[in-house]
Amino acid sequence: MEQYPITAAQRLHLVTLQNACEKQVLNICVSLFIHLEVDFDALARAVRRAVERDDSVRVRFTRGEDGTARQYIVPADDRPVRHVDLSRMTESEAMLELHRWSRQPFEPRWDAPLFEIVTVAMPDGWNGAFVRIDHMLSDSCAMIVLLCDVVELYAAEVFGTKPPADRAPYLASLQRDLERAADPVRTARDLAFWKEQAEREGEPLYTDIRGPGHTASGARWAHSEKHDLTVGQRTFILEPAPAERLLEFCEEQNISMTNLLLMGLRTYLSKQNGGEPDISVRNYVSRRVSRIDRKAGGTRIHCFPCRTVMPADTSFIEGVRQIAAVQNQVYRHTDFDTLEADRLRRERWGAPADALYESIALTYQPFPMRMQDDRLNQIEYRSIWHDNGTAVQPLYLTVMHRPLGTGMDFYFKYQAAWYSLEEVEKLYYYLMRILFAAVEDPEITIGELIRTV
Repeated sequence: MEQYPITAAQRLHLVTLQNACEKQVLNICVSLFIHLEVDFDALARAVRRAVERDDSVRVRFTRGEDGTARQYIVPADDRPVRHVDLSRMTESEAMLELHRWSRQPFEPRWDAPLFEIVTVAMPDGWNGAFVRIDHMLSDSCAMIVLLCDVVELYAAEVFGTKPPADRAPYLASLQRDLERAADPVRTARDLAFWKEQAEREGEPLYTDIRGPGHTASGARWAHSEKHDLTVGQRTFILEPAPAERLLEFCEEQNISMTNLLLMGLRTYLSKQNGGEPDISVRNYVSRRVSRIDRKAGGTRIHCFPCRTVMPADTSFIEGVRQIAAVQNQVYRHTDFDTLEADRLRRERWGAPADALYESIALTYQPFPMRMQDDRLNQIEYRSIWHDNGTAVQPLYLTVMHRPLGTGMDFYFKYQAAWYSLEEVEKLYYYLMRILFAAVEDPEITIGELIRTV
């Protein structure tokens, strides 16, 4: 079988694995349940068909002759789909069982499957599937596309709805990524940009959600936590009406939800750090602009710092536009290797390999789970993202539209060695106050927001 190099996005995850003690650190796990009786034999057939249609989940990783990681795609097999009946458990007991599955590492990793879909009967009439997949195979967008495919394939057999459209091939997306990475003109242009960013406005400053005093002695960076990766997590649900108001505000002001959230987070960091104007937040970029990339599987996430220096008299909406200007530059160079961009910055300022300049990382997932046949959008769904028991960065916020777009989930995953649940709850509380104060008065200044919220 033909082998291919791994991509920069996959290399980012591989390095994370190599630096972590817990081997399940790359697990991403989600369950999707519907409040209906389910024909589990038909659901198993839908799962197998979805795997046949998605070449990304059939990727295997191997070591080349020189020791580097490479990837290849295997044909679909007839591996049975495991079914587990948890319906006689209590809700809490069943959830604990799913969380236990999410902490199981894939062993072996090399030349072996790195995903599993289990059909599950849950208490109180909820039925569906649990997915555990390695981050080198999938990101959250690819996971949503895969789950939608399973549901639509199942519905086509059981309810006679229209079958889903063909999946976009991961291999085509992979080959385009590798061609871009091998383009010397593009690479030189991206390298020049990220070198310039490393110089821009001097060394960045680490700011913590707890306030000042958390940088290394005499430094502007903080040491990352390498020993205690115990995870904390909390999901806050923003109800449909306020979520829709944020989306309307973005449309009215011609701004993106990502930039609105970045502005809200940087305002909170400034508030917690005595009005500090120099704030950095790490932003994850999905890199799914084309239809092929949106509909293909695989992991396409790169992440880069969003650094802005804003005086207190900057209006909130002007701050969002400043972030947009920064991000518009960054988005032209997001195919660059995240690890290399970080190395350039640390090297320029003499910071060690474990140096942190951002306490918060953000992902905004703009694609809700939505079926092609609207009859399937009337079903009552429940989706649950399960942590893998580890956290490799201080705080990671994922903002997702709820199934069918009814409200938003703010999913916080954080290092329990750094932050308490109370500190995370405080962050969410003030983030909402900041955002909705700005919705009511976009011209309010950062200084006024800090004083009044």
